[in-house]
Amino acid sequence: MKIAFYNIENLFFRHRDLLEKPKSHNLSSWREELDTLLNTRSGRRYERIRELVYLLGFEHKDPFRYGYLNRKGMVMAMKPQHYEISTRAGNLSDWQGWIEIENRPLSATSIHHKAQVLVETNADVLVLQEVEGKSAVKIFHENYISKYPIEPYQELVFSPGNDDRNLGQALLTRKGVKPDSVGILNQERDSSGELLFDKDVAAFRITGKSQSFWILSAEFSNEGLAKEELEQKRFRQSQAVARAYQKLRATGNEHILVMGTFFAVSYCYSLSPLLKDTDLRSITRHSQFQGPRDLGRGGDYYSLGAYGRGLNMKEEVYVLTSPELFSKIERCGIDRRGIWPVKENQWKILTTLKQKEDQASHFPVLWVKVDI
Repeated sequence: MKIAFYNIENLFFRHRDLLEKPKSHNLSSWREELDTLLNTRSGRRYERIRELVYLLGFEHKDPFRYGYLNRKGMVMAMKPQHYEISTRAGNLSDWQGWIEIENRPLSATSIHHKAQVLVETNADVLVLQEVEGKSAVKIFHENYISKYPIEPYQELVFSPGNDDRNLGQALLTRKGVKPDSVGILNQERDSSGELLFDKDVAAFRITGKSQSFWILSAEFSNEGLAKEELEQKRFRQSQAVARAYQKLRATGNEHILVMGTFFAVSYCYSLSPLLKDTDLRSITRHSQFQGPRDLGRGGDYYSLGAYGRGLNMKEEVYVLTSPELFSKIERCGIDRRGIWPVKENQWKILTTLKQKEDQASHFPVLWVKVDI
């Protein structure tokens, strides 16, 4: 059975706060242009001012949304600027008003690259992080994955998580592999009463053709706090996932996978409750771990915090297994061909990937084939 994990960074739309803002040598010229436009009169200057305000990051951050763009049916919900009783524009006001779109559409090429990466991974059990919703996953499967000559997925489980920016996670399984139960673990609170996981953590019990196994899938914090505070929060999140793992072990479960986006390298203090205080083992340390190496000199180099020799990319996503499952690994690996490299010709990429905006995700796929 082949099991894969992928932080796909949304399927069709991505919240604007999560998109990389352009920062380059153009920054100073944008500021100069904005100063000039603010002191001139021009019929089209307002449109350009709005573009520059977005590029420079000067937008007003309002916690209340003015508009949602829903993938299914493209439904838009609106709220006026001054919070009047009226909730949407209408013909009584001649449809006057404005809305702010929270989500930005991903390029068609990027969506196709996401599908291509998953199809070539060809996993029997697939965990996707940062997806918009169950309906979006269904549409993605029907309109993209199903177009390829591979066995389709039959079961779909979705966990919405705590982040309201469309960052849920989904579990997909093929015929003969059935999710038995789902445990939503993201409601745990810290000492201050706030939710410990601002994104998601869930437990899936899956029955294969011969045996059952568990998957704990989590996404740790990576924003909104100072560096030291983030590390402390990730430490507490690691402790919570470790407790969930140990609880499964204490009740007689031997086949367990812990996977997710942890946003820290393996030697980081914040991950020590998982990587040092439990018997979990990373698939990157298995003798059968494989993946196309960096091109050129990087192919023989092993940088600190990377996935392995010749895989010189900062380790942020993980697939960990219990010792019993680790001993049953036949093959495991990494696929980063859907990622636009930092340096030119750093590693092999998809032949149709020509620019960063069209990458599938900036995270790699991790997969493991086990004899269960």
